Amino acid sequence: MGILDEQFRLVDGKTVRKPLGLRTQLSLDAMSLTFADVQWMGPLTAIYCHHDLGFSLSETGIIMGAQYAAAVVMNPLSGIIMDNSKAKKFLMALAFCLTALTYLLLSTVKSYAGVFSIILVQSAISGMYIPGINSLSLGFVGLDGFAKRCTRNEIFRHVGVMIAGITPALVVPVHGWWIFFMVQTSVAVFAALVVLMGVDSSKIDHEAARGQEPAVKDGLKAAMSYRDVFTKLGVMMLLAAVISFHTGNAAMLPMIGDKIDELVESNSTEFGLPYLGEVDGTVGVGVLEAVTEALSIPVALLVGTFADRPGWGRRRVAIIGFTILPIRGVILASIESVPALLATSVLDAIGAATCGVVAILMAQDLSVDTGRFSTLQGAVGASIGLGSALSQVIAGFIADAAGFSTTFLALGGIALVALLIMILMKETKPELLSRDRLGTPMTESLLVYKNESFDDYDARNESST
Repeated sequence: MGILDEQFRLVDGKTVRKPLGLRTQLSLDAMSLTFADVQWMGPLTAIYCHHDLGFSLSETGIIMGAQYAAAVVMNPLSGIIMDNSKAKKFLMALAFCLTALTYLLLSTVKSYAGVFSIILVQSAISGMYIPGINSLSLGFVGLDGFAKRCTRNEIFRHVGVMIAGITPALVVPVHGWWIFFMVQTSVAVFAALVVLMGVDSSKIDHEAARGQEPAVKDGLKAAMSYRDVFTKLGVMMLLAAVISFHTGNAAMLPMIGDKIDELVESNSTEFGLPYLGEVDGTVGVGVLEAVTEALSIPVALLVGTFADRPGWGRRRVAIIGFTILPIRGVILASIESVPALLATSVLDAIGAATCGVVAILMAQDLSVDTGRFSTLQGAVGASIGLGSALSQVIAGFIADAAGFSTTFLALGGIALVALLIMILMKETKPELLSRDRLGTPMTESLLVYKNESFDDYDARNESST
């Protein structure tokens, strides 16, 4: 019995995919939540290396830079591995086990070379999770069910990010880093067991997981070349929009923390919260992160719902979310109040959750019939990392030279580029709409656009003229 027999059924003369079983649903939920919690040390690396291990700021900076570089490089490489492998379950379980091992080693290794190596490996492994989970999701639910499953993944990811922020705050001050590392090790081992026990490899349609038609026979069909995939007009515009968005977005949060510290030090404003006391930059960033992630959960649900709703589509929802970030930049540049700065977390949640869901859905649309779904997901992840790294560098230079207000305006201006790109893009799932702005049927024109390269685009325009 093949995948088609096991995963599909006839309903009113049409072949439809069977609903995903509860065990598989819960397994994907658990993977999405736990990977967001344990995938890497992230910003905690700077605190642990400098304040607890006594590394210099320059040494810590080298580790931080290598950490982000490894994640950026490994995202597309992990996608390539997922697209060309049928051992997706094994690879995900292995990733969680290796992550557990890195936390276990961090609890004992204190040398600079050792910590550097462990953090580098941990960051490289982190690039496996998003392409892997999305590939498994698509292999289980197919194209028609991916938007709903992707939205659910994002909701649990935001919960995981909240846990990742709360866990060190609760554990490290009271029990120290060793207990924290043991907690993270245990969570990663639990996630590996969930993959091994909860994921049924026989129900994964590996062709669908690559963005191809459902598999009928064993083996994988030939995929589109990488050059053809990454010279598609839609793919290039999507990656450019993601890089621009995160270049404008990533540095805003730490800059808000720095601005709060400046306001507190100048005694121009004071603000306290119950149980937390006076809000300084560190507390403010923690509050912003927690509130943003909590608000991102309902926002992600709405975005996923409307992005797959007829009459809306991915692009229209993306334009709404991408409009928020330039507005946020202008607002941040004009306010001098700690409560007002904290209130901007609402805008952060709308923008970040929209980009998170829509980018994945658009990449999935653009990967149809290419066999490069996970590769493109990895490229989106790399674009996020690249944009985030550029954001920190650009914001740092501008803030030193011209202050916070100019920095927020500049970041908002960069985010405006992402919005303009999204406005120029066409809907990546045209069947959700009936007609474009000129009143012409969208299905044919946009399906051509979705899979064409710049050469195809130029040739089509020449023939039409």
